[in-house]
Amino acid sequence: MPEIDLKRINITVVYETLRDVFISIDKIKRAYDDAKIIDGPEYLKIVDFVKEVQKCRIQANYNENRLHINMVSLTEDLKEINDYPLDHFVKVANKLEEAVEDSKNIIGYGFNFDGKGEFDGERADEVFKNIFIKESNDLESKLGGNISKFAPKFMVEYDDFALNVSLNPIDEPANFFKLHLNTHFQRTLFPNTNELKEDLKGYYNKAINNLGEILVR
Repeated sequence: MPEIDLKRINITVVYETLRDVFISIDKIKRAYDDAKIIDGPEYLKIVDFVKEVQKCRIQANYNENRLHINMVSLTEDLKEINDYPLDHFVKVANKLEEAVEDSKNIIGYGFNFDGKGEFDGERADEVFKNIFIKESNDLESKLGGNISKFAPKFMVEYDDFALNVSLNPIDEPANFFKLHLNTHFQRTLFPNTNELKEDLKGYYNKAINNLGEILVR
């Protein structure tokens, strides 16, 4: 299993529409005095939280039909999901969702995780090629050339959610790769803070553990 460092956590709430839906900026500012509101083009509204929290920055935006909440690491010290200030993050996420006047408008939500992986002494593209293209020699023969780059991207459907996985090798150093995980839930009720925290940890760890079963060398 490669070593994986988590760099960004995202929560996305999907609505039927946010056009002409009232978003209570006062509610956000009362809860967080460091929230800077920036009005963008058309329906874009950015909420930038100025204060760092445990070496993380949080920024959110509302657009035509989505609310995106991002927490990004500002240090190399944060590697595992438990290293992140999840209690603070989920409270911010819930407050931003509560600021939307029509919560019955929700049609789904999901999580995105971005990170960097490292294989011990092996090229990432070669590892992916050997694991995901078992008959690479036969395929290369049919193609009339060598497959020099291979970046797997796939979706796995479970009973209660869908998981999208993207693995992209990095040219230098060649044993590193970028990791993107997306989980999507077709649910119309946004979870409370406790549920949200447990779901973030649970679904991330499930995805990483399942991926480890594939990438074990």
